Amino acid sequence: MVFKQSDAIRSEFDHVLETQLDALYRTAFRMLSSREDAEDAVQDTCGKALRSLDTFKPGSSMAAWVFRILSNTCIDKLRARKRAVHIPIDSEAVANRPELRQTDATPENETHRNAIMQRTKDAIDNLPDEMKPVVQLIIIEEFSYADAAQALELPIGTIRSRLSRARQRLCYALADILDASVADAGHEQSSPPLRLVK
Repeated sequence: MVFKQSDAIRSEFDHVLETQLDALYRTAFRMLSSREDAEDAVQDTCGKALRSLDTFKPGSSMAAWVFRILSNTCIDKLRARKRAVHIPIDSEAVANRPELRQTDATPENETHRNAIMQRTKDAIDNLPDEMKPVVQLIIIEEFSYADAAQALELPIGTIRSRLSRARQRLCYALADILDASVADAGHEQSSPPLRLVK
């Protein structure tokens, strides 16, 4: 029975790597701002997770467990470098979020879209460090609150609080963009919500 459970856990682990490898890399890249460091972090994470499979609790989220290992690995790297976390929104992120793609790609629209993306990236970069991983996992990688809480080893209440405060800061920083979007849609411009999640 133990052997079968071990096989099942290993199969689940292999499935997570197969389906989440790109997301693991994107998360590491946005936390470390370095392709080389991100690749190293993902490789380290896979090795650590594989060596620690016997500590995984069946019934919990394997993906969240692996992302927690990745998050801790990235934090260790950041501490070693002693510099701030960055979470850029780049073309790779847009490619994985259909709602961020520009369908009528005229030169003017492309320039406008790039400007908005840069403003959004800057706004996220300026968030306090403790808010960035929450934004990364919930808004960009679309984790559930429970999985983000498990990945970051934080209570769900803390996740909700940090995400709420991050949204408020982003709404303030991007107020003119949000107002323009609301105006274009013909709606009232009072306190528009930040539409970055489904």
